[in-house]
Amino acid sequence: MDKRTLLAVVLSVIVITIGFTIQTLLYPPVPVDSTAQAVQAVTVPAETTQAAPTTQTSAQPLPGSTLGRFEPFGDEPRSLGPITYTDNETFRAIIDPRGATLVSFELLQHRDGEYPVNMVLDDGSDLPGLRTVFGGWNGQVMDALFVQERTGQDNIYRFTRDYVQVGQEERPFRVTKTYTFQPGEYMFELKVDIQDLNRGIPLVNTNDRGYSVLMGPQIGPFFDPNKRQNARSSDFRRFLGYSNDNREVYNRSNPGSPQTLDTRQTWIAVDGKYFSFVAVPGNANFTTVFATDPNAQGVASNQIALERAIITSSSQEDVFRFYAGPKKDTNLRVYNRATDNQFGIANLKLDELIDSNFLGWLENLLKEGLQLFYFLVPNWGIAIILLTIVVKLLFYPLTKKSHESTHKMQALAPKMKEIQEKLKDNPQKMNAAVAEMYKKEGVNPLGGCLPILIQFPFFIAMYGLFNNHFDLRGASFIPGWIIDLSSPDVVLEFGFVIPLLGWTQLHLLPFIYLASQLFYGKVTQQPQASSQAGTQKMMLYMMPIIFFFVLYSVPSGLLVYWIAQNIITMLQQLWVNRHDKTKKA
Repeated sequence: MDKRTLLAVVLSVIVITIGFTIQTLLYPPVPVDSTAQAVQAVTVPAETTQAAPTTQTSAQPLPGSTLGRFEPFGDEPRSLGPITYTDNETFRAIIDPRGATLVSFELLQHRDGEYPVNMVLDDGSDLPGLRTVFGGWNGQVMDALFVQERTGQDNIYRFTRDYVQVGQEERPFRVTKTYTFQPGEYMFELKVDIQDLNRGIPLVNTNDRGYSVLMGPQIGPFFDPNKRQNARSSDFRRFLGYSNDNREVYNRSNPGSPQTLDTRQTWIAVDGKYFSFVAVPGNANFTTVFATDPNAQGVASNQIALERAIITSSSQEDVFRFYAGPKKDTNLRVYNRATDNQFGIANLKLDELIDSNFLGWLENLLKEGLQLFYFLVPNWGIAIILLTIVVKLLFYPLTKKSHESTHKMQALAPKMKEIQEKLKDNPQKMNAAVAEMYKKEGVNPLGGCLPILIQFPFFIAMYGLFNNHFDLRGASFIPGWIIDLSSPDVVLEFGFVIPLLGWTQLHLLPFIYLASQLFYGKVTQQPQASSQAGTQKMMLYMMPIIFFFVLYSVPSGLLVYWIAQNIITMLQQLWVNRHDKTKKA
């Protein structure tokens, strides 16, 4: 193997290794306790939305804490069952009057198997939905039955309930929760108002906290962190915070030790690969808490909490906004301009949820090309192939130049060998003679490598595009086989785990990739001297096999791109070889 080929291989290995290392660091599967069970997705079909409300269990105070106990005050209201609001196009929200808790938020345009994606997964545990608790994040859940009040608007729902602290029955206070939904938007608003009925300071403050708003136990779509094979490539769960124009990733597991952020956050989120649940606190003093503690059933969670500082006035109203939807530019950037959304929000920078790198501009350019081809041929798999063809054609002049440079270097090999043998005892003079020969023949020794280096940014950008592009989620290429370009293709479920490899499924695309890579190597490798033939043969077979295992569980879209690139490159090389033979004849 000559130095140019070796350099290209080394650079390829470095790029791929760095890419997967960064991906592993940014999107690790959420570790769970050995006793934890996978979160089970429970979706509510439209015809069952009037089911009886789920009973919740109030959290017990921690040993030695000063957390008080709270009880409902007044007569028990009559329950009318869960309340459903939908715009019949974008989302369907369900509020349980018990605690006035948002227990479901389905995205009607996005599927999770048979049902819509539900951003508020409810597994029937004691930690459902978007809820409020007294005191800090692990305080007593406000689980009493709230009374629904008329608002005169079909998209605004108000609920109230009176409470007292045990031992302070003469000091009741009222909790009012108001939800506002806007048709066509994935953002909704929650107002929490706490008012002392005797115009004093409400006796709600415990452990230096007034109350907390929590979301958990998990966001949709269904994600099983125990399936290591697909956890990295198909989805992930992590915590994000955004403050002072800076996004921070908080992805460490902390069961039993919640992570508290000292800095005030513009927004916080439980983030997945394609969807996010984002909490935007109001102007009051809130502390952010991330927790992954399993619930009473041992189910792993990703909970975010906003702990409010103590209340110092007789009436306190706080406004929270939540975005629960897809990570798409068109949906996220509307909150950067007040005139683009119905809440009048500006400069929220929710588009920072989307991962990008220093080549983000190039990835966006390629995304526009991909969407153009999809407009012409409404199949994302074909669009990927067409984009790959265009990029390869654009770089054909560089590929041809690299090929010509390689042939010139091979033609000079006998002269170079002669110089090396003649001046082997004088390295300095030998190098000068070789340089003079290159100058005389008009050959650049790096001419074969530079075109390859120039194409590396496109390789990295296309890798990021096909690995993360939202529109590839659920996009079918070949019905019955490649039904989701954002996930590995599955042709067989083993029903068991293969030792060492951890495989539970048979994927066909990685084998096609391996075959194309082996043929690609045979077509593009140039003949070497006998002393280098062994090394060349090893690299010809070993590198594709190594990448086969590395890429076994990556999204199908990425492998479709890579296979198409190998085939196109082989065709280009075969045409060049035929052209060279004709030229020589």
